[in-house]
Order: sequence, then C-alpha cells, then structure tokens
Amino acid sequence: MLEALGFKIRKYHMNEGHSSLLALELLHRHGMDIEKVRELCIFSTHTPVEAGHDKFSYDVVKELMGETTDLEVLKRFGGRDRLNMTLLALNLSNYINGVAKRHRDVSRELFPGYEIHAITNGIHSYTWTCESFRKIYDKYLLGWANEPELLVRIDGIPNGEVWRAHMEAKKVLIDYVNEVTNIGMDYDTLTLGFAQRATGYKRANLLFSDLEKLKKVRSKASLPEKPTQEMNQARK
Repeated sequence: MLEALGFKIRKYHMNEGHSSLLALELLHRHGMDIEKVRELCIFSTHTPVEAGHDKFSYDVVKELMGETTDLEVLKRFGGRDRLNMTLLALNLSNYINGVAKRHRDVSRELFPGYEIHAITNGIHSYTWTCESFRKIYDKYLLGWANEPELLVRIDGIPNGEVWRAHMEAKKVLIDYVNEVTNIGMDYDTLTLGFAQRATGYKRANLLFSDLEKLKKVRSKASLPEKPTQEMNQARK
C-alpha cells in the first residue's frame, strides 16, 4: 500500500517473528540478494521466553504456502527441522534489538551467536499518568512532564501522598467500571486486573507464586509517611 501511494521505503522494521515472512518476500523481490534484504530489515524481539517464538513444521508450511515458497530457502534461514519465525528474522536483518538491557542478555542466551542490541521500551509519561499523580509530581518533581528522567526521584515523595493519589485513581477507575457494568466493586478490596492477552508466557499466575507476600501486601491498610526500604524496593 505504501508503495502504491508513492512512498520510497528505505527500511522495514519487523516486530516479533510472526512478521518475518516480509523478509522472505523481499528475497523474492530482490532476486535472492541476501545482503540487500539484510540492509533493508531491522528486527525487534519482544518476548524473552521460548513460548513466544513461533515454530511450525514444514509439512504445515508446505500445506499453507504451497508452491509459492522454496522450502530450501526457508530451511536455510529459518531452521532445518522446523520453521522458526524468529530465526528467519534474525538471519535476514542487519540490526536486531531486544526491548531492555536484561532482555538483550536473555535473547542472546536464547539465540547465541547473534549481535542483539538493547533499546528500552518507553511511554509518553504525561499522557500515561493519571490526574492525581500528575498533581503530586507537579508539586515535588517540577518539570517532570518535559524531563521524565526526574521520576527517578519519586522516593522523595511522602508515602502518604502517594497512597492518597493511588486511592483517588482507584476510585475513578472503580466508579467507571461500576457505571458501565453495574458490578458493584468497592474501593477497599484489593483488586488485581489483567489488561493483556491471556497466554501462558505472560505469567498471569506470577501474582500467586508467593502467597505469603501477597497476604502481607493485602494486610496493609495504609502506608507509613516515611518510605521504608521494602516500600522503595516495591516501587522500583
């Protein structure tokens, strides 16, 4: 579509292995010029566990793709035994990155021999911050909206104010949920929610891996005014 609109594409950025058939199409388009395709492709891997990397038997690949693809080409770049979509992208990209320094290290362990860099994922801090927290950040971290690096000083904000801002934000959310669903949630119940795909490697059950710690968190009705080492660690 971009080419039909007249855009000249200089780089293709593939996110996760399921996008790597793009590189295969580029191989066909550029006469199997591997270096040309590598020069065009950048690859970001996001998932630091084995389950996040799609693999398919070549019987399935052949059934779905038919004669449109040379299986030997796929096996050369995507793995001899099964088509590993991440491996296909790794082999046909000239720049590869994880989404954090730790993720880079884990990815190098999962795929040894590849030069994998680190680019830390980020957000637009101001629009991702609710009104109650904006107020205390404005009070204690002047300029944070333009310099989000200042948020590293959050430990200097009294815990009591953090807790009040949290409860204000929780009230806004619960009021909205109750208005939409009429489910009758209350403000004082510890509520755990998930806003992501319910797949195994997202580790939704991690919350319940230490029940005693979870009970300890639940038992705290309020936070002390002065930060404790445990609270600071939890924030980080």
